[in-house]
Amino acid sequence: ITAYEIRSMGARNLADVLRTVPGFDVTHMVSFPSHINRIRGSGDQDSVKIMVNGHTLKSQAAFYDMFPLRSIRRIEIIRGPGSALYGAGAFFGIINIITKQGGDGYSEIGLNGGSYSTVNPYGELSYKNKDLKVYLYGEYHSTDGYDGIVEADMTDSSQGFEGSDQRELTGDGSYYNLQADIRYKNFYFTGMLEADDMNNPLGIAKALTDENEIKDRYYLGEIGYKGPAGEKGNFMFRMFYDRFEMDRFWEIFPEETAEMEIHTGFPP
Repeated sequence: ITAYEIRSMGARNLADVLRTVPGFDVTHMVSFPSHINRIRGSGDQDSVKIMVNGHTLKSQAAFYDMFPLRSIRRIEIIRGPGSALYGAGAFFGIINIITKQGGDGYSEIGLNGGSYSTVNPYGELSYKNKDLKVYLYGEYHSTDGYDGIVEADMTDSSQGFEGSDQRELTGDGSYYNLQADIRYKNFYFTGMLEADDMNNPLGIAKALTDENEIKDRYYLGEIGYKGPAGEKGNFMFRMFYDRFEMDRFWEIFPEETAEMEIHTGFPP
């Protein structure tokens, strides 16, 4: 899937792109702001390996929504078992995201906006001069989210409940993504920093709650060398740092649940 095809289809995130691939099923996990990717015939989402520039990601949490489509050069998809070449987790297929390098397109800066106070500034630098290629990308996304009230969940204060008279949907939050790809002759450095701070209206029990907080951090940096070794061989060396941090707080049920049980005579 090329960068031109991604722009032409009007996709908003990586999940939209993969949904156009026949046999792919990408579903959104409501309680957790991430996706499950399955290839037709598979029932295990952990059997599809996701890679960035040939590097296997340690976690896919929130990845589909946060990875910027503008920085993608192409997406390579391999169907069928690939564990012999790509290691564990590639039993049903591999998705390899190739990011841009210096000279791939123009430098660009822009600002997107939308409903619910959504703001999305971004910028990319693409530079190429003989043996030097530099590509830098940065994106920030912030939104107040849909702020609605579910009237069916309103508690009746006339019955003695001390809970709130309304249940609100809160989905505000922000995230940012920074990428770098620097190459000089046969030496290269690639890196990515991805971070989010989001609220989610649904807890792990699928109940509307207002104290769910999600904070994820992903750090990835790789430096290496790729070049010929004699007339019939190639030499490759790489060293990388890969770290994923997850700090999440979930409210199973809203505070009013316990109060309603006490007032209606159920055991506390």
